[in-house]
Amino acid sequence: MAEAMERMAQLAGQQGMLNDQLGGILPMLGGGEQAMLLRLRELAGRQRGLANDLERLGEAGLPGRPEELAEEARALADRLDQNRLDRSTLERQQRLFRRMLDAGRTLRNEDQPDDPERRSTTAGELPARAAPGAVTGAALRYPVPPWRVLRDLSPAERALVLDYFRRLNAKP
Repeated sequence: MAEAMERMAQLAGQQGMLNDQLGGILPMLGGGEQAMLLRLRELAGRQRGLANDLERLGEAGLPGRPEELAEEARALADRLDQNRLDRSTLERQQRLFRRMLDAGRTLRNEDQPDDPERRSTTAGELPARAAPGAVTGAALRYPVPPWRVLRDLSPAERALVLDYFRRLNAKP
């Protein structure tokens, strides 16, 4: 179940990134520029890939009806393939993103016991940090926090953290 929750959070993060990219393309459309149309098709392919991943989660028996999310993601990919990017498409993208976050939140709530034991983090449990300037070269890559750290976050927060580390580690 924890692996499924992590996968749903990753998919929600990817959907959020798609939404951001599509929102940036909308103002530039209209002139029919070939590069923009190719970019739109590329994003449609990524949307279709998300739909396939959601469908696989549904086939694996994941609660939260990921099949319905996959159906909506596939419909949005079809709209993008037809170069039909408009405000209503972006709104549907946002609704899908929120539904994916809600599904992850539902999974998180089902995975937690009714009365979770609360405990605070002590200094001994915090990761050690290197001194500024001590890290050089290839060691500048920042590892994504492990699931045991991410699971305490809401799905929206996890998506933001995953996106942050993806951008941080991206090649300039």
